[in-house]
Amino acid sequence: MRYDVEFYRTEDKSCPVIEFLDSLNIKMRTKVLRMVHLLEQNGNELREPYSKHLEDGIFELRMELGSDITRVLYFFVVDKKVVLTHGFVKKTQKTPKAQIELAKKIPEDIFGKEQMPMITFRDSLNKRMESENFRKEYEDIQPEMDIIRAIVKARKEQQITQAELAARTGINQGDISRLERGTRNPSLNMLKKLASGLGMQLKIEFLPKASQI
Repeated sequence: MRYDVEFYRTEDKSCPVIEFLDSLNIKMRTKVLRMVHLLEQNGNELREPYSKHLEDGIFELRMELGSDITRVLYFFVVDKKVVLTHGFVKKTQKTPKAQIELAKKIPEDIFGKEQMPMITFRDSLNKRMESENFRKEYEDIQPEMDIIRAIVKARKEQQITQAELAARTGINQGDISRLERGTRNPSLNMLKKLASGLGMQLKIEFLPKASQI
């Protein structure tokens, strides 16, 4: 069962997440939305290196592309709903306290007064998919996200750390970390080792093209 992911809107009808996405280049924008898709599928079971709890119920979704690092903050509400508050480009080692405090004020705004209707992730994504350039980028990154999802699922089910997987496979832990963050493209040999270390069989398929969302 997937989670309902929504983007917070202010009283003046602006949407900080949409504004942040529009400020990014198309490759990073695609990476962020693919990671939001991963959040939609995994909810509160999504863990590092993709998601991290900061404080007081505020989490960050973590994206890297080359040397560029972005974050989108969010929190959970009842009935499997996730609210994304805003995003920013990360320029320091720690997430700035001001960004966390900004996110912490939004639940009070949502529950304390009449709220502007939020924008759903699905509606936003479908609108962006009308652009041929964006759709191509989004589809091109699909194999990378499939690998990430498979590793997330396998490590979650087996409850093993990157260090333990490195010991099982002989692959450097840093390489596993970069692979899971989406900053390294794995070789076929590396995927075979990962599958073996997870006690699984590697299967590669060619499937007819279909909706990627």
